Amino acid sequence: MEYARLAVLYVRENFNHVVAAVILVAAAALLWDLFKKIASTAGKLLLNSVAGVLILLFLNTFLRWNIPVNVATLVVCGLFGVPGVGTLILLYLFKMF
Repeated sequence: MEYARLAVLYVRENFNHVVAAVILVAAAALLWDLFKKIASTAGKLLLNSVAGVLILLFLNTFLRWNIPVNVATLVVCGLFGVPGVGTLILLYLFKMF
């Protein structure tokens, strides 16, 4: 019983510290969750961009398509990934560049 009374007195005396600690732990948990979501999304985008550039290089190297590899096509592949390569393929097939 004495320990319970001491615990209550401790919490009453240090209530601001306890509230600050609870808020800090909650904020850290929210930031951790946000960081995990951002890292997951960034990883997917990076994988998509790398796949796009590799598909472009594969088309030019092994299938002997003459899709020009320049700054514009690399930016399209890097930003849009596989859908960007699909757009470049359509432009190539319809002789638009």
